Amino acid sequence: MEIKLPKSVKYSSLILISLVLLNFIIKGYYISINSIAGDEPFSIFHAKLDLYTIIKDLSNGNNPPLYEILLHFWIKIVGISAPAVRLLSLIFSSITVIFIYKLGKSFFNIRVAIYTALLFIFSNYQILFAHEARVYALLGLLSVMSMYYFLKIIINNDIHRSTALKLIIVNVALVYAHYFGFWILLIQFLYVIFNKEIRNKHWEKLLLIGGVIFLLYIPNCIVFINRFIYSSANGTWLSPVSDLGNLHTIIHEFSNGNTLVYLVLLFIVWFSAGVYVSKSNFNTILKFAIILFLFPIFYMTGASIFVSTPYIYLLTREIFYVFAFLLILLSFVLYAVFNRNTAIINTQTKVVVFWFWFPFLTMFILSSACTIHEFNFM
Repeated sequence: MEIKLPKSVKYSSLILISLVLLNFIIKGYYISINSIAGDEPFSIFHAKLDLYTIIKDLSNGNNPPLYEILLHFWIKIVGISAPAVRLLSLIFSSITVIFIYKLGKSFFNIRVAIYTALLFIFSNYQILFAHEARVYALLGLLSVMSMYYFLKIIINNDIHRSTALKLIIVNVALVYAHYFGFWILLIQFLYVIFNKEIRNKHWEKLLLIGGVIFLLYIPNCIVFINRFIYSSANGTWLSPVSDLGNLHTIIHEFSNGNTLVYLVLLFIVWFSAGVYVSKSNFNTILKFAIILFLFPIFYMTGASIFVSTPYIYLLTREIFYVFAFLLILLSFVLYAVFNRNTAIINTQTKVVVFWFWFPFLTMFILSSACTIHEFNFM
C-alpha cells in the first residue's frame, strides 16, 4: 500500500534537497582552483600518520585530533589530491545546510529556514571553509547540530533517549574537533542555569547529559588544561585588541566584504535593539537616551571603520572606549536574553542571540582587558 505524504512535507523536502544541491554546486565548482596552502599541509601531514602518532603529536598543539583522524580514513579512500582532501569539508558544509534548514523550520518558520540556508550558502566565509582541508566546516556542522538537539530538548520538551544520545555524541565530537567547541557547551550550560523554568523542568536530564560528556572527555582533559595554561601564560599568534576595527572587520567579512551590506546589517542590528528597548520596561527617559543617543553613537562607531567620519573614528582607537563599548553591548545582550520580566522575544530567539553575541563579545572583552592591563603597566 502506497503511503501518500502531505503536500507540505513533499514541498519542504524538495526545498531542502534543492538547497543542499545548490550548496554543493556553488562551493564545489572552484574547490580545486587554489593549490594546497595555508594550514592545510598541517592537517594533511598529520592525517597521513598512524592514529597513535596523530593523537600524540596533536596533544602538544592547539588542535584536538578528531578532524585529522577523519581525514586519515578519508584519504585512504579518495586519495590526497587537492579536490579529494577538500571534498570532506564540502560534504560537512552540505550537511550543515540540512541542519540550518531544520533548525529554522522547526523553531521559527519556513521563511527563516530558507533565508538562513541561503545566507550560509552564499557566505564567502563558508565558501572558504568548504574549500579548505581544515576542521572549520566540521566545527560549524557540529555547532549547528548541537544547538538543534539542544533546542529540541528545551523548546519541544523532547526528552527521548535518542535525542539526549544525539546531543551527547555531537557535543563530545565538538570538543574533540576544536577547543572553541567548549563555547557551545558553555552557552548551553549558562542558558539552562539562568533560566529557572528550563532548569526545573530538565535539570536531571541535562545533568546526566553533561556528566556523560565530561566522562567521555576525560582522556583529553589533561591536554586541554595544559594548552589552556600555556596559552594564558604565553598568548597566541593573535595580538590583543587595541581598537574596534577588528570586531567590525569580522562583521564586515560576514557581509561578504561589501560595505553597503555591512552598513545595512549594522543598521538592522541596532534598529532591532532599539525596537526591543522601546517595548521593554525601561524607564521612559532611559529609553529615549538609549534609542536617540547611545545606539546612534554605536552605529556611527561601527560605520566609521569603513566610512570616513573623522571625529567618531578617533574614539575607536581609545582602549577605554573600546572596553566600554563592548561591555555595554554584552550587558545589553545578557539583559535581553536573561530578563525574566519581558516576553518580547521567544526562547529560541534568545538562544540564537546568545549563541552569536556571547562568545563573540566575550573574547573581544577579554582581549581588550589584556590591552588595558598592558597599558596601565607601560
